[in-house]
Amino acid sequence: MFARVARVASVVSRRTPSMGLRALQSRENSSLVSILKREVEEEKGNCFEDEGLETLRAKFDCVASSNLTVERVRYLKDFAKDAEDETLYFGPNFIDLELDVQNKFYEYLADRKIDDELAQFINQFADLKEQREYLAFLQDAATFVKK
Repeated sequence: MFARVARVASVVSRRTPSMGLRALQSRENSSLVSILKREVEEEKGNCFEDEGLETLRAKFDCVASSNLTVERVRYLKDFAKDAEDETLYFGPNFIDLELDVQNKFYEYLADRKIDDELAQFINQFADLKEQREYLAFLQDAATFVKK
């Protein structure tokens, strides 16, 4: 589902070239593997310095189209173990939460620079990466056919 959303947004950005794409090309060597997983993992510990207190981790499942959309938020005690466990309770859909609760989550993410600008960057980067992989495929195909 995400790939379709990203492609539609990328087609629009192809028609109207942006400065973001040029900036994206200059930042191609940056580490963006975690961004391309299309989910944001945020660890937040308790504010008290006591080893006996539990650490709570939040996992935000987001979709990046022309803007950032949070689909759900999960709280995990053992992130390494529970992150992929689909049998755990996810909580309500994000859209079903009270509007002020949704706004607080968006503010929390925006404070960490996870916002619409990042969503647009992800789309542009995904489009650029897809173009590069396609060119590499064509070059490999041409080499194969010539032999």
